[in-house]
Amino acid sequence: MASASVIDPQLILSYKFPETTYTYTERDAALYALGIGACARDALDRNELKYAYHQDGQQSIQVLPTFAALLSSGSLPQLSEIPGLQYDPRLLLHGQQYIEIYKPLPSSGCILNKASISGLHDKGKATIFEIEVKSYDKESGEPLCMNRMTVYLRGSGGFSESSHPFSYSKNPASQNVAAKIPKSQPFEIFEERTQPSQALLYRLSGDYNPLHSDPMIAEVAGFSRPILHGLCTLGFAVRAIIKCVCRGDPNMIKTISGRFLLHVYPGETLITEMWLEGLRVVYQVKVKERNRAVLSGKINMGLLHGKSFRRYEISAPVAFSEDVLHRRGPELEKKIPAFMDGVDKMLLEERGCPVCSRILQAIDPAKSPRIPPAVASPLLQLPQPSIFSFWKPADGAVHPICTGCS
Repeated sequence: MASASVIDPQLILSYKFPETTYTYTERDAALYALGIGACARDALDRNELKYAYHQDGQQSIQVLPTFAALLSSGSLPQLSEIPGLQYDPRLLLHGQQYIEIYKPLPSSGCILNKASISGLHDKGKATIFEIEVKSYDKESGEPLCMNRMTVYLRGSGGFSESSHPFSYSKNPASQNVAAKIPKSQPFEIFEERTQPSQALLYRLSGDYNPLHSDPMIAEVAGFSRPILHGLCTLGFAVRAIIKCVCRGDPNMIKTISGRFLLHVYPGETLITEMWLEGLRVVYQVKVKERNRAVLSGKINMGLLHGKSFRRYEISAPVAFSEDVLHRRGPELEKKIPAFMDGVDKMLLEERGCPVCSRILQAIDPAKSPRIPPAVASPLLQLPQPSIFSFWKPADGAVHPICTGCS
């Protein structure tokens, strides 16, 4: 174990990171998408082809929100340059990742990164070190995202000078990464097998740690073979949530947090379980072959980017109460048939609002004899919260979203 003199908290906390830049192209964004499994099961998947190809007249590909983690990757190697922070790099573990997305990431650009130390904790046998990186568009100065990485430096703890373990943090309590996994059945479950070459493909996005490619290095580290990058597993999980909860719209993702629990071997099958709590998705990823949890976390959603959504023109918010339906019957009788022509009925048959998962019930005309039949019939297919709105995302499908989430 390292001695107490190896870690000097005052020196560490007084360190100022130099600003760095990160330049990437559309090719880098597409390669990253393929590296986290996009289009691996179906190269024609319209919800994922947009991450690697200009489809339907797109001017540029869309960038997955977890690509933000790459923008700050250049700051991690500088850990060895921080005065007062000496550790064995072979004992470093990436424990947690927190990401905030301020606007959709461009398909190419030059990024200015400003890093700072956000946490330092003495855990006795290890040191927990947190680094926060805010990324800006270099040309405009506009903020794009923020990353906070938590690393565990095993064998370097025990540096506290008093009986109280040293602990410093400037992180808001609201950004706690820990997620309590519900005991109820998941709202959605998505299963996907990684490829045996997954780590070799993902490493082309910039993480060339030989632990993920060299069998001998992996064996020395205690693994039977090279393991998958933790951020690759996170990318798989967020892709699953975008597909199952966000209806393929990556711009609904506002914040991402993940805690890495266990390694994944390339070729194993990932099962992502999702629970909806308002505008938050709590998730857990398990490896099917070993039945072990490898990642857990939370994702906060929001209709963050207004340009991606517009209110469906035919229908204003409608209160589906018996009284309102009775009073507005003639008006609704004209609007609803035309509205239903453009609605994907499969979406309307789901168990609730796709954002907050509120359990909804259809209207029963037999129990509401005052509702005009021409209105009640199509409403049998609609969920019934107190108020509902309808949004039409860029994919062209019409989605029911309760007004509280819109």
